[in-house]
Amino acid sequence: MFYLLFTVYLAAVCFFIIRIPFIKNSNLTTKTIFFLFLLKITAGVTYGFITQRFYPQGSDAWTLNDYGKVEYQLLISDPLEFFTTIFHSNYGEHYGSFFGSAGSYWNDLRTNILIKAVAILDIFSRGNFYINSLFFNCIGFFGHVAFYRIFINIYKNKKWVVLAGCFLLPSALYFSSGLDKDCIVFVALGIFCYCIYFSLKYKFNLQSVLGIIISLIALLIMRNYVVIVLLPCTIAWIFCSRYKIDILLTFLCTFLISVFSILILQGISPSLNPLKIITQKQQAFFDLPLAASQMATDTLLPNTKSFMISMPNAINHVLLRPYFWEFQSIFYKLVSLEYLFYIFLFLIMIMFYQKIKPADPFITFCIVLSGVLLLFIGYIVPNAGSLIRYKSMFLPLLITPIVCSINFAKIFKSKHIIK
Repeated sequence: MFYLLFTVYLAAVCFFIIRIPFIKNSNLTTKTIFFLFLLKITAGVTYGFITQRFYPQGSDAWTLNDYGKVEYQLLISDPLEFFTTIFHSNYGEHYGSFFGSAGSYWNDLRTNILIKAVAILDIFSRGNFYINSLFFNCIGFFGHVAFYRIFINIYKNKKWVVLAGCFLLPSALYFSSGLDKDCIVFVALGIFCYCIYFSLKYKFNLQSVLGIIISLIALLIMRNYVVIVLLPCTIAWIFCSRYKIDILLTFLCTFLISVFSILILQGISPSLNPLKIITQKQQAFFDLPLAASQMATDTLLPNTKSFMISMPNAINHVLLRPYFWEFQSIFYKLVSLEYLFYIFLFLIMIMFYQKIKPADPFITFCIVLSGVLLLFIGYIVPNAGSLIRYKSMFLPLLITPIVCSINFAKIFKSKHIIK
């Protein structure tokens, strides 16, 4: 029965997905949209199969789906209780720190919202994981399209290269297709960037403002640390776009002001110390059972000296780990080869760099935002599995500008640039 139901839903969403204006206006052909969407759904099915088959101890996605079934029973028996429990803290009257990783209502909220969402989807899916994944990826597909529409507006003559960077990066496609927080984070980041980019290019309207607000709320709930980095980067991006001032200088000044503000905040209120928040998040990972892919990670202290000492190790984590020889699993070896290929592309870009004119501040925004967030991930995540998953969400922001800045015409000694 579930096979038939999945097929019916897939046919229905394929019919509608190619008719949605936001997707149609990407100027991709119907066949291309259809192929990319089916690829997204296939990635979601593959994610479900692999996590069930090779992680019998349980995965976040399958656990989320199982909890959704429990909440579904509450939904049909007591709808009022179903919707009001989202506001109840598991810690009595104590709601905990907004950025806390343990003993915090806000930390639990992200999972609780997803469980409620899955429970509602269960009305149509009857609790089937793969049908719920199909529904999730209908939303997740908008993230890819949003990034594509931005980058193709910047790199107008590099359609297929942009398409590859926004849709086809293996780990980004795979992890953004799971029934999990990462799917929501990816699409929220894509919609936020899309709304800001085209509002700066044309003008802000009610639709774009709503898109910005909703995507920010989603990011605050699902990955609040992303917003901490996102906001100053966005301010620098807006200043550069509005006032046509030096891009690098603006981002550098914004970065220095942000660091200075952190130091002031640390002195005024130790409880709001951003460095302490980062160390608490790392400790939350350390408190989990040791993973099969556990890596040696420096224990952070909430002071600048500790972060500076640990920085080389954090950079190593985000750039090179997992090493090809580090784990026996074919999955980690394939991901390692993927990362080595990206490093190879970066070296090729340095040798055959093609600058776009005029320079677009969004590219600097992508590099700074993803660079800082990846460094943050390198600091706090002590196992390769989680490290790969967390990093994957930001790869399109880095790899797409890299591959689009390669002068392929010079490489192949041709007058025709790849289109």
